[in-house]
Amino acid sequence: MLSGLLSGCSTAADVGREAAVGAPGRSNSASPGPVGSLELDERWTGFAFGTRVELRARGEDRARLEQALELAFSEFEELEALTSVWRPDSELVRLNASLSTAGRYRISPVLGELLGAALEFARLSGGAFDPTVGAALARAGYYGEPANGGSVSTEPPVLGFAHLTLDGDWVESDVDGLRLDLGGLAKGAAVDRAIARLRAMDVAAACVSAGGSALRAYGPGPSSGAWSLSIGTEPGGARSGLVDRALAVSGQLSEPFFVNGRLVSHQIDPTTGAPVEHGTLEVSCWAAQALDADLASTALAVLGARAGLEWLHAAGPASPVERVQILELNPLDPGADSAPGRRIIELDRADLIAGPAGPRWPAWPAWPD
Repeated sequence: MLSGLLSGCSTAADVGREAAVGAPGRSNSASPGPVGSLELDERWTGFAFGTRVELRARGEDRARLEQALELAFSEFEELEALTSVWRPDSELVRLNASLSTAGRYRISPVLGELLGAALEFARLSGGAFDPTVGAALARAGYYGEPANGGSVSTEPPVLGFAHLTLDGDWVESDVDGLRLDLGGLAKGAAVDRAIARLRAMDVAAACVSAGGSALRAYGPGPSSGAWSLSIGTEPGGARSGLVDRALAVSGQLSEPFFVNGRLVSHQIDPTTGAPVEHGTLEVSCWAAQALDADLASTALAVLGARAGLEWLHAAGPASPVERVQILELNPLDPGADSAPGRRIIELDRADLIAGPAGPRWPAWPAWPD
């Protein structure tokens, strides 16, 4: 996947040490911060949502920073307990069991807030982001169901956010067999909640990374006031500074899985109920909130570069996306031996608003008749 790990936060040595320790906690690599009067740079690492979570906080009071980091990480633990599809005791797993039968079911306020955001963005994206793709993911084999030699069901999946109605702490489905998956927003939401907790405890500067796929930072970072990160899958890829912004990455290169020896994307096209099969490999979105970046990157990864950029252009200034980077198979370059080349598309807000009339809008072959 496009590497979004913050510079200095995740090294091979750190990963090995964390694996050996096993439990979340303060890193032994706390160090002075070179910018301004923020003398301390404390780190907390743990695991949630099946990935490594890293938090950094800068300030002058070590004990207060450690307390703030521990409380911020608890936001990941809370949301994982609510939204994980891999934990049989999670609230979402219990809700999905109920949704096997059409009806009206009570949910917790936090899950209701997340589901409300998911349904709102499903409408804004025209269904490109859809929280009801759980049955389609199961059919594709993403959850390891069933385990009989990797074969999967041929029954058409039940999906469609229009089947779902949210009314306060109640959710209602008008069809049997609906299954929710909030993987396209849970890490982004957890990052935002962790950042809010750090701000509430008057931490001067901090960054939070959920496996490099959802990140957010505020305040002066250790790299000339920014939080430095690498973008790109190629060696020596471009570097970018994250300042008071969030970044999320989605695409076919993250979380792929094998079915009958074939590599399958975990991104589901809600119009077909099948994994996406197009040339857009990964999408990175910058926004003020990690939740918005996470939702937008998921929708763009489903739509593909061309349709996704047209969607963002149509949204205009109302779009939360401030910058986008897309890695795709180059439709204008057949490459050697019939293997398509790759290209990286980078557009900022002004480019997205200008659209095809702008000088940086990418070119594609003409649409087929």
